[in-house]
Amino acid sequence: FAGLLQDTGSGKVNFDLDDTTPQLTTLTFDSYTRNAGSITQFQVIDNTPGAFGSFTSGNAELYIADSGATATIKGGGGLNGSTSKSLVVGAFGGVNNFSNHFMTFDTTNTTELRPLKWDGTQAGSEYFLSRDSASNSLTTANLVTLDQNVNINYNTSVDGDVDWYGTRPVNVMDNLAMNSLRFGTNTPNAGQNTNEIGSALVLGIVCE
Repeated sequence: FAGLLQDTGSGKVNFDLDDTTPQLTTLTFDSYTRNAGSITQFQVIDNTPGAFGSFTSGNAELYIADSGATATIKGGGGLNGSTSKSLVVGAFGGVNNFSNHFMTFDTTNTTELRPLKWDGTQAGSEYFLSRDSASNSLTTANLVTLDQNVNINYNTSVDGDVDWYGTRPVNVMDNLAMNSLRFGTNTPNAGQNTNEIGSALVLGIVCE
């Protein structure tokens, strides 16, 4: 397709894969441009974790031919798998009809725009997970760099019941600076995290 322009409001680009035998589906735009205040949601309708992007071996792949030359990109320029990847401002993506992750250009396939990876572990995620920080506390020393993409998360199915008077809750101990901030776990599933604040709502902050 020609260039994708998000003029105002919120727009959607959806992938609807075959429910039984999903095949590789690619979509290519010449460029991506948005006006300040608008957002674009790139979604795989199917509830298949990892379905979006080649980095997670997904069957839905989105390409921007100019590698984001006309987009607004902010961040540390980290490689695939790092928590300091640069993000495309105003672009959000995910699966299960949710746009609950920031979008980044893949460093191997430089024209591919995909969601940051989140698998619930620090080793397998491109977010700095707050529950894996020292003593569940967020400090300047823990973050190390200003380029971190931070996810404040507490997964009751992994960590157990919340002990609000103990060490389990996430404590923000300093005035912090970071590249982006996300609240919640991954795409909500029935019976998991149903009482967890942020499990269904993602709040993302990337300065324009």
